[in-house]
Amino acid sequence: MDIRTIRHMVPQVQKTMFLGKEIEILGEKVLAAAFCLTEYTLKLYLFAEGNDRMEDTEKFKKIERKRKRGTLTKREERLAQFEKSKEGIFDLLEEIRVQGNVYGIASITGGRLGEFDGEGMMLFYYFLLNHVSFGGLEKSDLSNVENWILEFEGEYQQFPFSMEDLDTLEVVIKPRNFPVLVKRKMKVAVGKQKARKQKFFCEETGKDIEFFINVIELADIRTELLERYENMFQEGMVTQKEEFFIYLDSLCPEGKRLVLVEYECENACLEFYTKEQLLERVKPIQGATSFFLVGKLEKSIGVHGMRLKASVIPYPVEADTEQIELELLCAFVQEKENNSRTVVHW
Repeated sequence: MDIRTIRHMVPQVQKTMFLGKEIEILGEKVLAAAFCLTEYTLKLYLFAEGNDRMEDTEKFKKIERKRKRGTLTKREERLAQFEKSKEGIFDLLEEIRVQGNVYGIASITGGRLGEFDGEGMMLFYYFLLNHVSFGGLEKSDLSNVENWILEFEGEYQQFPFSMEDLDTLEVVIKPRNFPVLVKRKMKVAVGKQKARKQKFFCEETGKDIEFFINVIELADIRTELLERYENMFQEGMVTQKEEFFIYLDSLCPEGKRLVLVEYECENACLEFYTKEQLLERVKPIQGATSFFLVGKLEKSIGVHGMRLKASVIPYPVEADTEQIELELLCAFVQEKENNSRTVVHW
Protein backbone atom coordinates (compact mmCIF):
# COMPACT_ATOMS: atom_id res chain seq x y z
CA MET A 1 0.00 0.00 0.00
CA ASP A 2 1.35 3.46 -0.89
CA ILE A 3 0.86 6.88 0.72
CA ARG A 4 -1.60 8.05 -1.95
CA THR A 5 -3.88 5.08 -1.22
CA ILE A 6 -3.76 5.77 2.52
CA ARG A 7 -4.46 9.47 1.93
CA HIS A 8 -7.49 8.53 -0.17
CA MET A 9 -8.81 6.45 2.74
CA VAL A 10 -8.60 9.31 5.23
CA PRO A 11 -12.19 10.48 5.88
CA GLN A 12 -12.98 13.83 4.27
CA VAL A 13 -15.27 15.19 6.96
CA GLN A 14 -16.32 18.86 7.09
CA LYS A 15 -18.19 18.75 10.42
CA THR A 16 -18.46 16.08 13.11
CA MET A 17 -20.77 15.62 16.09
CA PHE A 18 -18.98 13.08 18.28
CA LEU A 19 -21.30 10.82 20.30
CA GLY A 20 -19.78 7.65 21.79
CA LYS A 21 -23.31 6.59 22.76
CA GLU A 22 -24.37 2.96 23.31
CA ILE A 23 -27.95 1.99 22.53
CA GLU A 24 -29.72 -1.38 22.45
CA ILE A 25 -31.53 -2.39 19.24
CA LEU A 26 -33.49 -5.66 19.27
CA GLY A 27 -31.40 -6.98 22.14
CA GLU A 28 -28.02 -6.09 20.60
CA LYS A 29 -25.75 -3.27 21.75
CA VAL A 30 -24.82 -0.76 19.08
CA LEU A 31 -22.28 2.06 19.45
CA ALA A 32 -23.22 5.33 17.74
CA ALA A 33 -19.81 6.95 17.21
CA ALA A 34 -20.65 10.20 15.42
CA PHE A 35 -22.80 12.17 13.00
CA CYS A 36 -20.72 13.61 10.17
CA LEU A 37 -21.33 16.07 7.34
CA THR A 38 -19.45 15.20 4.17
CA GLU A 39 -20.15 17.23 1.00
CA TYR A 40 -23.71 18.12 2.13
CA THR A 41 -24.40 14.50 3.10
CA LEU A 42 -25.45 13.59 6.63
CA LYS A 43 -24.03 10.29 7.88
CA LEU A 44 -24.26 8.30 11.11
CA TYR A 45 -21.42 5.92 11.97
CA LEU A 46 -22.32 2.82 13.98
CA PHE A 47 -20.27 -0.04 15.41
CA ALA A 48 -21.36 -3.41 16.82
CA GLU A 49 -19.84 -6.79 17.64
CA GLY A 50 -20.43 -9.43 14.97
CA ASN A 51 -20.20 -13.21 14.98
CA ASP A 52 -16.91 -15.05 15.39
CA ARG A 53 -15.40 -14.87 11.90
CA MET A 54 -13.29 -18.01 12.34
CA GLU A 55 -16.35 -20.07 13.27
CA ASP A 56 -18.26 -18.75 10.23
CA THR A 57 -15.28 -19.48 7.99
CA GLU A 58 -14.96 -23.08 9.21
CA LYS A 59 -18.66 -23.74 8.55
CA PHE A 60 -18.30 -22.30 5.05
CA LYS A 61 -15.20 -24.40 4.34
CA LYS A 62 -16.95 -27.57 5.48
CA ILE A 63 -19.89 -26.96 3.14
CA GLU A 64 -17.63 -26.10 0.21
CA ARG A 65 -15.48 -29.22 0.74
CA LYS A 66 -18.60 -31.39 0.53
CA ARG A 67 -19.77 -29.46 -2.54
CA LYS A 68 -16.41 -30.03 -4.23
CA ARG A 69 -16.52 -33.77 -3.44
CA GLY A 70 -20.06 -33.99 -4.82
CA THR A 71 -21.50 -35.20 -1.50
CA LEU A 72 -23.38 -32.04 -0.48
CA THR A 73 -27.13 -32.60 -0.35
CA LYS A 74 -29.79 -29.99 -0.98
CA ARG A 75 -30.91 -30.36 2.66
CA GLU A 76 -27.40 -29.57 3.96
CA GLU A 77 -27.04 -26.61 1.61
CA ARG A 78 -30.44 -25.15 2.53
CA LEU A 79 -29.86 -25.57 6.27
CA ALA A 80 -26.50 -23.77 5.93
CA GLN A 81 -28.23 -20.94 4.06
CA PHE A 82 -30.96 -20.88 6.69
CA GLU A 83 -28.40 -20.20 9.44
CA LYS A 84 -27.44 -17.00 7.62
CA SER A 85 -31.00 -15.94 6.78
CA LYS A 86 -31.71 -14.13 10.05
CA GLU A 87 -31.92 -10.42 9.37
CA GLY A 88 -29.23 -8.32 11.03
CA ILE A 89 -30.16 -5.19 12.91
CA PHE A 90 -28.62 -2.97 10.23
CA ASP A 91 -30.83 -4.58 7.58
CA LEU A 92 -33.86 -3.47 9.60
CA LEU A 93 -33.10 0.21 10.21
CA GLU A 94 -35.66 2.38 8.41
CA GLU A 95 -35.36 5.95 9.69
CA ILE A 96 -34.53 8.07 12.70
CA ARG A 97 -36.62 10.77 14.34
CA VAL A 98 -35.27 13.77 16.25
CA GLN A 99 -37.63 16.28 17.88
CA GLY A 100 -40.42 14.64 15.87
CA ASN A 101 -38.66 15.27 12.53
CA VAL A 102 -38.16 12.21 10.32
CA TYR A 103 -34.81 11.50 8.63
CA GLY A 104 -35.08 8.72 6.05
CA ILE A 105 -32.11 6.44 5.39
CA ALA A 106 -30.93 6.54 1.76
CA SER A 107 -28.30 3.79 2.08
CA ILE A 108 -26.49 1.59 4.58
CA THR A 109 -22.96 0.36 3.88
CA GLY A 110 -20.33 -1.31 6.02
CA GLY A 111 -18.50 -4.46 7.00
CA ARG A 112 -15.98 -5.82 9.49
CA LEU A 113 -12.96 -3.94 10.73
CA GLY A 114 -9.73 -5.70 9.88
CA GLU A 115 -6.63 -5.72 7.78
CA PHE A 116 -8.53 -5.65 4.47
CA ASP A 117 -10.89 -2.81 5.45
CA GLY A 118 -8.51 0.15 5.25
CA GLU A 119 -11.21 2.80 4.99
CA GLY A 120 -13.11 1.40 7.96
CA MET A 121 -9.94 1.32 10.05
CA MET A 122 -9.16 4.94 9.14
CA LEU A 123 -12.59 5.98 10.37
CA PHE A 124 -12.05 3.95 13.52
CA TYR A 125 -8.72 5.68 14.23
CA TYR A 126 -10.28 9.07 13.45
CA PHE A 127 -12.86 8.52 16.20
CA LEU A 128 -10.23 7.17 18.60
CA LEU A 129 -8.02 10.25 18.10
CA ASN A 130 -11.02 12.39 18.99
CA HIS A 131 -11.52 10.46 22.25
CA VAL A 132 -14.78 8.74 21.30
CA SER A 133 -15.64 6.03 23.84
CA PHE A 134 -16.49 2.62 22.38
CA GLY A 135 -18.14 1.30 25.54
CA GLY A 136 -18.48 -2.49 25.56
CA LEU A 137 -16.48 -2.79 22.33
CA GLU A 138 -13.28 -1.48 23.97
CA LYS A 139 -12.06 -5.05 24.70
CA SER A 140 -13.51 -6.75 21.61
CA ASP A 141 -11.33 -8.35 18.96
CA LEU A 142 -11.28 -5.87 16.07
CA SER A 143 -11.73 -8.67 13.52
CA ASN A 144 -15.22 -9.24 14.95
CA VAL A 145 -16.28 -5.58 15.10
CA GLU A 146 -18.65 -4.41 12.37
CA ASN A 147 -18.78 -0.79 11.18
CA TRP A 148 -21.84 0.62 9.42
CA ILE A 149 -22.48 3.96 7.73
CA LEU A 150 -26.03 5.28 7.51
CA GLU A 151 -26.42 7.92 4.82
CA PHE A 152 -29.56 10.02 5.15
CA GLU A 153 -31.81 11.38 2.42
CA GLY A 154 -31.49 15.03 1.40
CA GLU A 155 -28.70 17.64 1.43
CA TYR A 156 -27.45 19.45 4.52
CA GLN A 157 -25.18 22.49 4.89
CA GLN A 158 -25.23 22.14 8.67
CA PHE A 159 -26.46 19.68 11.25
CA PRO A 160 -30.27 19.76 11.40
CA PHE A 161 -30.22 19.16 15.17
CA SER A 162 -28.06 19.87 18.22
CA MET A 163 -26.50 17.54 20.78
CA GLU A 164 -29.32 18.47 23.18
CA ASP A 165 -31.91 17.52 20.53
CA LEU A 166 -30.48 13.98 20.40
CA ASP A 167 -32.08 13.25 23.78
CA THR A 168 -35.28 12.81 21.74
CA LEU A 169 -33.69 10.57 19.05
CA GLU A 170 -35.66 7.44 18.11
CA VAL A 171 -34.56 4.61 15.81
CA VAL A 172 -37.37 3.09 13.74
CA ILE A 173 -37.11 -0.62 12.81
CA LYS A 174 -38.76 -2.13 9.72
CA PRO A 175 -41.12 -5.12 9.93
CA ARG A 176 -39.17 -8.33 10.46
CA ASN A 177 -39.23 -11.85 9.03
CA PHE A 178 -38.44 -14.51 11.61
CA PRO A 179 -36.87 -17.70 10.17
CA VAL A 180 -38.28 -20.88 11.72
CA LEU A 181 -37.07 -24.44 11.16
CA VAL A 182 -40.16 -26.65 10.87
CA LYS A 183 -38.96 -30.00 9.42
CA ARG A 184 -42.52 -31.31 9.01
CA LYS A 185 -42.63 -34.43 6.79
CA MET A 186 -45.83 -35.50 5.05
CA LYS A 187 -47.05 -37.94 2.42
CA VAL A 188 -49.78 -36.39 0.26
CA ALA A 189 -51.89 -37.37 -2.72
CA VAL A 190 -52.00 -35.05 -5.73
CA GLY A 191 -55.19 -33.00 -5.87
CA LYS A 192 -57.48 -31.30 -3.37
CA GLN A 193 -56.49 -31.85 0.26
CA LYS A 194 -58.61 -32.43 3.35
CA ALA A 195 -59.39 -29.28 5.35
CA ARG A 196 -56.95 -30.09 8.17
CA LYS A 197 -55.47 -27.25 10.22
CA GLN A 198 -51.75 -27.59 10.92
CA LYS A 199 -49.43 -25.41 12.97
CA PHE A 200 -45.86 -24.84 14.14
CA PHE A 201 -44.39 -22.65 16.88
CA CYS A 202 -42.42 -19.42 16.37
CA GLU A 203 -40.21 -18.60 19.38
CA GLU A 204 -39.71 -14.94 18.40
CA THR A 205 -43.41 -14.18 18.43
CA GLY A 206 -44.29 -16.75 21.09
CA LYS A 207 -47.24 -17.94 19.00
CA ASP A 208 -48.36 -20.91 16.95
CA ILE A 209 -48.49 -20.29 13.19
CA GLU A 210 -51.51 -21.96 11.63
CA PHE A 211 -51.81 -23.06 8.01
CA PHE A 212 -53.93 -25.19 5.70
CA ILE A 213 -52.73 -27.04 2.59
CA ASN A 214 -55.57 -26.77 0.05
CA VAL A 215 -54.29 -28.28 -3.19
CA ILE A 216 -51.24 -30.20 -4.46
CA GLU A 217 -50.98 -29.64 -8.20
CA LEU A 218 -48.59 -30.84 -10.90
CA ALA A 219 -47.87 -27.63 -12.82
CA ASP A 220 -46.76 -27.56 -16.45
CA ILE A 221 -44.18 -24.86 -15.75
CA ARG A 222 -42.18 -25.69 -18.88
CA THR A 223 -45.03 -24.70 -21.21
CA GLU A 224 -45.75 -21.56 -19.20
CA LEU A 225 -42.11 -20.41 -19.20
CA LEU A 226 -41.78 -21.14 -22.92
CA GLU A 227 -44.78 -18.91 -23.67
CA ARG A 228 -43.46 -16.12 -21.45
CA TYR A 229 -39.99 -16.35 -22.96
CA GLU A 230 -41.28 -16.33 -26.56
CA ASN A 231 -43.28 -13.17 -25.85
CA MET A 232 -40.24 -11.50 -24.30
CA PHE A 233 -38.06 -12.66 -27.24
CA GLN A 234 -40.50 -11.21 -29.79
CA GLU A 235 -40.48 -7.89 -27.93
CA GLY A 236 -36.67 -7.83 -27.91
CA MET A 237 -36.45 -8.00 -24.12
CA VAL A 238 -34.23 -11.14 -24.16
CA THR A 239 -31.85 -12.59 -26.75
CA GLN A 240 -29.96 -15.57 -25.25
CA LYS A 241 -32.17 -18.46 -26.32
CA GLU A 242 -29.56 -21.19 -25.97
CA GLU A 243 -28.86 -20.34 -22.32
CA PHE A 244 -32.57 -20.21 -21.58
CA PHE A 245 -33.18 -23.72 -22.97
CA ILE A 246 -30.24 -25.12 -20.98
CA TYR A 247 -31.83 -23.63 -17.87
CA LEU A 248 -35.30 -24.88 -18.82
CA ASP A 249 -34.10 -28.45 -19.45
CA SER A 250 -32.35 -28.55 -16.07
CA LEU A 251 -35.36 -27.06 -14.30
CA CYS A 252 -38.12 -29.11 -15.92
CA PRO A 253 -37.35 -31.55 -18.77
CA GLU A 254 -39.98 -32.12 -21.43
CA GLY A 255 -42.86 -34.27 -20.19
CA LYS A 256 -42.13 -33.53 -16.52
CA ARG A 257 -44.06 -31.38 -14.06
CA LEU A 258 -43.25 -29.27 -11.00
CA VAL A 259 -45.16 -29.58 -7.75
CA LEU A 260 -47.27 -26.55 -6.80
CA VAL A 261 -48.46 -26.35 -3.19
CA GLU A 262 -51.44 -24.05 -2.64
CA TYR A 263 -51.79 -23.19 1.03
CA GLU A 264 -53.36 -20.70 3.39
CA CYS A 265 -51.30 -18.91 6.03
CA GLU A 266 -51.97 -15.46 7.42
CA ASN A 267 -48.51 -14.20 8.33
CA ALA A 268 -45.83 -16.60 7.11
CA CYS A 269 -44.27 -17.87 3.87
CA LEU A 270 -43.63 -21.61 3.85
CA GLU A 271 -40.85 -23.49 2.02
CA PHE A 272 -41.82 -26.96 0.77
CA TYR A 273 -39.46 -29.52 -0.76
CA THR A 274 -39.87 -33.06 -2.05
CA LYS A 275 -38.07 -35.86 -0.21
CA GLU A 276 -36.03 -36.75 -3.31
CA GLN A 277 -35.03 -33.12 -3.82
CA LEU A 278 -33.56 -32.77 -0.33
CA LEU A 279 -31.59 -36.01 -0.71
CA GLU A 280 -30.21 -35.06 -4.13
CA ARG A 281 -26.60 -33.94 -4.49
CA VAL A 282 -26.32 -30.24 -5.26
CA LYS A 283 -26.02 -29.36 -8.95
CA PRO A 284 -25.78 -25.62 -9.68
CA ILE A 285 -28.29 -24.50 -12.35
CA GLN A 286 -26.75 -22.40 -15.09
CA GLY A 287 -28.52 -19.94 -17.33
CA ALA A 288 -31.63 -17.77 -17.20
CA THR A 289 -32.02 -17.56 -13.45
CA SER A 290 -34.10 -14.39 -13.82
CA PHE A 291 -37.22 -16.54 -14.33
CA PHE A 292 -38.82 -16.73 -10.92
CA LEU A 293 -41.25 -19.49 -10.04
CA VAL A 294 -44.35 -18.01 -8.48
CA GLY A 295 -47.65 -19.83 -8.32
CA LYS A 296 -50.63 -18.02 -9.86
CA LEU A 297 -53.70 -17.47 -7.69
CA GLU A 298 -57.02 -16.02 -8.79
CA LYS A 299 -57.97 -14.73 -5.33
CA SER A 300 -56.11 -13.59 -2.22
CA ILE A 301 -58.24 -15.13 0.58
CA GLY A 302 -58.81 -18.88 0.87
CA VAL A 303 -61.82 -20.89 2.03
CA HIS A 304 -60.52 -20.86 5.62
CA GLY A 305 -60.37 -17.05 5.68
CA MET A 306 -56.57 -16.89 5.60
CA ARG A 307 -54.25 -15.33 3.06
CA LEU A 308 -53.87 -17.65 0.05
CA LYS A 309 -50.35 -18.41 -1.17
CA ALA A 310 -48.56 -20.82 -3.49
CA SER A 311 -45.13 -22.43 -3.53
CA VAL A 312 -43.62 -24.02 -6.64
CA ILE A 313 -41.02 -26.70 -5.86
CA PRO A 314 -38.25 -26.53 -8.50
CA TYR A 315 -37.79 -30.29 -8.74
CA PRO A 316 -39.30 -32.20 -11.71
CA VAL A 317 -41.58 -35.20 -11.18
CA GLU A 318 -43.36 -37.52 -13.59
CA ALA A 319 -46.57 -36.12 -15.12
CA ASP A 320 -48.61 -39.12 -13.86
CA THR A 321 -47.40 -38.87 -10.23
CA GLU A 322 -50.22 -39.59 -7.78
CA GLN A 323 -48.51 -39.41 -4.38
CA ILE A 324 -45.64 -37.22 -3.15
CA GLU A 325 -43.51 -37.15 -0.01
CA LEU A 326 -43.08 -33.51 0.98
CA GLU A 327 -41.28 -31.72 3.77
CA LEU A 328 -42.09 -28.29 5.10
CA LEU A 329 -38.46 -27.56 5.93
CA CYS A 330 -38.65 -23.96 7.07
CA ALA A 331 -40.82 -20.87 7.16
CA PHE A 332 -40.46 -17.10 7.42
CA VAL A 333 -42.91 -15.56 9.86
CA GLN A 334 -43.82 -11.93 9.20
CA GLU A 335 -44.68 -9.34 11.80
CA LYS A 336 -48.30 -8.25 11.74
CA GLU A 337 -49.18 -4.93 10.14
CA ASN A 338 -50.31 -3.30 13.39
CA ASN A 339 -46.96 -4.16 15.02
CA SER A 340 -44.85 -3.56 11.95
CA ARG A 341 -42.70 -0.73 13.33
CA THR A 342 -40.50 -0.87 16.40
CA VAL A 343 -39.21 2.38 17.88
CA VAL A 344 -35.98 2.30 19.87
CA HIS A 345 -35.36 5.33 22.10
CA TRP A 346 -31.90 6.89 22.42
